[in-house]
Amino acid sequence: RRRLDLHHFPPRGRLFVGARGDRTGLRCLGLGPDLLIVEDQVDVRNTVEWILRELGYQTLPASSGEGGLCVFKNHRAKIAAVLSDVVMPGLSGVELVRELRSLDYTGPIILMSGYFPKAGIDPREFSQSIDGFLQKPVRTRDLAKVLDRCLSESSEQSAPRQD
Repeated sequence: RRRLDLHHFPPRGRLFVGARGDRTGLRCLGLGPDLLIVEDQVDVRNTVEWILRELGYQTLPASSGEGGLCVFKNHRAKIAAVLSDVVMPGLSGVELVRELRSLDYTGPIILMSGYFPKAGIDPREFSQSIDGFLQKPVRTRDLAKVLDRCLSESSEQSAPRQD
């Protein structure tokens, strides 16, 4: 039997029902997990950040692969997932994935692109290293679905086993 908590948040006038221990209530307050967002196009980055904040996540933005790596190193402990563009000047999203995995980051990494597969990138190169892919323009519903799946799988894998 699960205990339910009722939360009412006046700024939006919505009523949320979430199971105790479920992060839904925290996300509704905008206190959800931190997501690293790596996107070189300002308008796209701002839009993705806005969507994520509306979904209740906190964001750590970076405008390049190198910048994303720096933000990751400075905030690694609180990053729940990484969302990165594929095609960027300098360190590409695919190269960023390799760098993050070489640093033993085991959290979800989601790539997004408007050029894929036209960019000449072979998905077999990195498909085992990522947890999701989004085609740009990113739709709110698709982003929410991929994040929910990746974050729930990640928390299931990191949860201690109860035998």
